[in-house]
Amino acid sequence: MEINMNIKCTIAYLIAALALSGCGLVEKEYVTETPEDHRVRVVLEEDNSFYADEYVAETERGGDVIFVLHEVCGRTIEGTDYRGNARITEGQDANETLLTLEHVRYSTVVSVQAKQEVCELVYHANGGQAIEENTTDPIRITVPRTHLRVNTARADELFERPGYTLVGWSLMPNPQEIVSSEEPVDLQEIISSESSVDVQDPADPEGLANAQDPSGSESLVDAREPASSESSVDPDTRTDFKDLISPGSRIDFKERIDLYAVWIPWSDAALFSYEESGDGVIITGTAETEAAETAGNPGTDHTWNFTGAAETEAAETAGNSEPDRVRNHTGTAETEAAETAGNSEPDRVRNHTGTAETEAAETAGNSGTDRARNLPETLVIPATLAGRRVYGIAEGAFAGTNISTLVLPTGLRTVGNGAFRGATVREVYLFDDLETISGHAFDECAELKTLHIGAARAPVYSGNYFDTFADKCDRLSLLAPDPKIVLFSGSSTRFGYDSRMIEEAMGKSVVNMGVFAYANALPQLLIIRESMRAGDVLLVSPEFDAAQSQFCVSRQMEPQIYAMCESDYGLVARIDFAEVTNAFGALDTFLKTRKGMTAGSYDLTAADFDEDGNPVTTPSYNEFGDYILYRPNAETEEPVYGLGVDYTPAALPKAQFIDPFNAAMEMFLERGVSVLFTYSPRNVLAVSEASTEEARAELHEYLTRNLAVPVISGIEESLYTGTYMYGTDNHLSTEGVRIRTERVIEDLRRSRAD
Repeated sequence: MEINMNIKCTIAYLIAALALSGCGLVEKEYVTETPEDHRVRVVLEEDNSFYADEYVAETERGGDVIFVLHEVCGRTIEGTDYRGNARITEGQDANETLLTLEHVRYSTVVSVQAKQEVCELVYHANGGQAIEENTTDPIRITVPRTHLRVNTARADELFERPGYTLVGWSLMPNPQEIVSSEEPVDLQEIISSESSVDVQDPADPEGLANAQDPSGSESLVDAREPASSESSVDPDTRTDFKDLISPGSRIDFKERIDLYAVWIPWSDAALFSYEESGDGVIITGTAETEAAETAGNPGTDHTWNFTGAAETEAAETAGNSEPDRVRNHTGTAETEAAETAGNSEPDRVRNHTGTAETEAAETAGNSGTDRARNLPETLVIPATLAGRRVYGIAEGAFAGTNISTLVLPTGLRTVGNGAFRGATVREVYLFDDLETISGHAFDECAELKTLHIGAARAPVYSGNYFDTFADKCDRLSLLAPDPKIVLFSGSSTRFGYDSRMIEEAMGKSVVNMGVFAYANALPQLLIIRESMRAGDVLLVSPEFDAAQSQFCVSRQMEPQIYAMCESDYGLVARIDFAEVTNAFGALDTFLKTRKGMTAGSYDLTAADFDEDGNPVTTPSYNEFGDYILYRPNAETEEPVYGLGVDYTPAALPKAQFIDPFNAAMEMFLERGVSVLFTYSPRNVLAVSEASTEEARAELHEYLTRNLAVPVISGIEESLYTGTYMYGTDNHLSTEGVRIRTERVIEDLRRSRAD
């Protein structure tokens, strides 16, 4: 039970009694008790390191008092200021601590002391050097544990390496040791004759003490040096890697974690054409091929010798002014086919990758082939060109190109309309300091499935209720192998369950995944799906006032999804972008919105604040994801907003609502997950005039008949008197939560029996 106003009054009374007792009392805990019943009362002071089942307890004079405490993530209860004997022991549950105060003789107020867990993160430059100091030594950072999993450093915080982009962190000192033969190839293997791994740490000579396998894996590029010019390794060689940790994303907690920088070299500057923009440049495309350099094409004038390599004889043919401006960007001679006598066009074609161009790529007049020139499968956009920052990628710059993986640099400001339209790209790496990206930048990229976002700016949603999503996913990930019940909808789920009651009643771990009803449910479900197994239960309770989002009517990504993943961008990589739309339009809105917001910190947690963002002295969320601050019953039954929501079959047409919802649930059913449907709570007076009791009965029958999953609850039981609402028409008071949870437990038991 959460602390209520009566308890607060009791605390105030006891504190006042202490003050009035003056010099007559020496010990803090000696407070005047009630003589007629010889009973004493103990009150626990509120603290954000724990929450208690009860904050006030009474006993006979000289008796013992027992409090059941639940430690907040990262806190360990160590003692109290009680002057008598206090015992701290483990409870029945993993997150349960029993505080026993022995032989209490006087009424008192007791405070609890807790230790803050910390994690030492040791970052290895792995070929780079510290940004602030000219050193390659490891950087040690100690962070408090405020979440189940730990955030890594952002891309802009620690290291730099000229000519390379930091795409993430590896838990292994030698990337070869984390080769996975089960995963598809994502990034080109970068091969060298020498490893750039830092010197072994004396405290861990094997370098493996902290190796671990974090959930939410991403692709990993080899963290070694690129091939030297003498290397004879096939450029198409590939190795499968796993578990790249994007900058800022979370990893499993340990007291010490060693992390190794993963670098990928920029693609050859000679591949790119660009134009000046202020003190930087905008990439306009790739260096022109023969067809793009036809006589009289002024675009050719933008192609220069970026490397200083000598021009070939063919490029220097007498009287040919255009070829004079075209350089052999790789320093390799053109093939004989490209230099056929009398053919002026091939004279202007250069080998951008160091291998001879094929005849097919040089077919006269084939502009489509020109777009699909010999670009590397992994295209890494440089952060600088000719000593200037790359600020943007122009409209249509890489449209139709044959690339598999795209890496954009930090510091990039804009990506234009259709910049990669129709490219064969499968995965994209970018950073959240990007200012704007066209929603159509990747139109017609049919093979694009994965987006990796690296943090290059401090989070702005820290402590916001959006921030609860990453914490809930932490719990879900850690419980992935275990049988569990996942509760899902919007904020009515955050405010609507006592998950501990459900866990104790049903014998399965529980995760409350409710956050925000007006963010499309589909992307959230795609993330949740990755941590669910056969035998798990997904209990869904769509909110009818947000039916468009809750019933997965649309496949669109929305800005709120990115906000919910900001504290752990690794979650975005779990979404199959082939199953959603508007991914980059939503990202653009998210990036623009957060630009003007106040920077926060990964150390903050939503449990430190109430729903309105005010700091609290006792946790607002428990380990399950429930919002647990005490909420009194309403003084009136009247609706808060006066918006009547339709509870009729006509409000949920089958093709528009039921069919897409069933398709989303099928994703879980295919995995052997049991999906159950219950109704979200609502003020009975906050329904439309058409939603009569008869109409509601028709709706219940309609859903029972058409949904692909069982409806385990009655619709009338979900409609509550306004007395049990708090602040809105679908957030329950503390008493309302208890009533609803008891009903749902009975529904779950009946469903299990059936």
